[in-house]
Amino acid sequence: MILLLGAGLFIRSLQGAQDIDVGFSLREGGIVWTMMDVGGIERGEWEGISTALEERAATIPGVEQVATAEMLPLGIGLQTRSIDIPGVEPPSGEDNHNIAFNVVSPEYFDVMGIPIVAGRGMSREDREGTSSVVVISETAARRYWPGENPLGSEIITPGNERTYRIVGVARDTKVWSLGEDYRPYIYFARAQNPATSMMVVARGGIPEAQIVSELRRAVREVDPRLVIMDSKSMTEHLSVMLFPPRMAALLLGVFGLLALVLASTGLYGVVAFTVSRRVREVGIRMSLGADSGSVIRMVLRGAMSLVLIGGAIGLVLTVGLAQLIAQFLYGVSGVDPITFL
Repeated sequence: MILLLGAGLFIRSLQGAQDIDVGFSLREGGIVWTMMDVGGIERGEWEGISTALEERAATIPGVEQVATAEMLPLGIGLQTRSIDIPGVEPPSGEDNHNIAFNVVSPEYFDVMGIPIVAGRGMSREDREGTSSVVVISETAARRYWPGENPLGSEIITPGNERTYRIVGVARDTKVWSLGEDYRPYIYFARAQNPATSMMVVARGGIPEAQIVSELRRAVREVDPRLVIMDSKSMTEHLSVMLFPPRMAALLLGVFGLLALVLASTGLYGVVAFTVSRRVREVGIRMSLGADSGSVIRMVLRGAMSLVLIGGAIGLVLTVGLAQLIAQFLYGVSGVDPITFL
């Protein structure tokens, strides 16, 4: 009961995950992750190489959109930065606000399918030497500027005391996991904040595997010093989030079916042994007028009492277990009635 119900909950969770709004496009594409400093590339070259790589990737036949970002949502990493927000006190015991962030190219929002709900996104004019700008998420706007228009407001990065002006508000996206609540998020312009880590994302009308292969070739052509840390399709990237519940459903399902077979075999053995010990009793009952149906009902009552007792114990234990695994479930509660039924 425990194993079968556990498997059922994770299977239902996988179904629920398909309905979660992640906030960005799930369209197929290719991804290549490179690190600038690993190959000894100087910081002053980062932006030029990033631009050249974007332009080269855009020439791949069949590729329609290209962008770069320091990281992608629902990946294996999450980075935060200390931020000062004039007029907004940081949390108790903290000197600053600690907010998740990303460094993106101007095309990032279009390629990832993240709508700008107010103001504008990044542009090619947002480069080094111009006014520093950021785009924030809807949750950041609601939390730090409730009831206000955040456009034109400023944030400050402690240490270098650099001031950034908010020029846009982007739709919320899932950042770390499918089950999390939308979190405050800040997007910095790549040209104004060069990052050593760069993920190139390309989408188009050709197969994902072909895009990935062509992106790897483009990286080598643009600069042989670029080190490719990883290359994968968008489908593979997103599958990382579903790997734990998928494996849990598979393993619990296999062991659950095995447990069901063992329990059935054991129950059969117990009932067969019990009946063999009561052959004389059965004979006496039938000689006194009992029919075969009443004898079978008598045997089944004894067998089903074991099933009901074991099932009841299994249900109680599963309800307790469900509270522990609820945090790993998507779109389904730990006591989902359909699963228990």
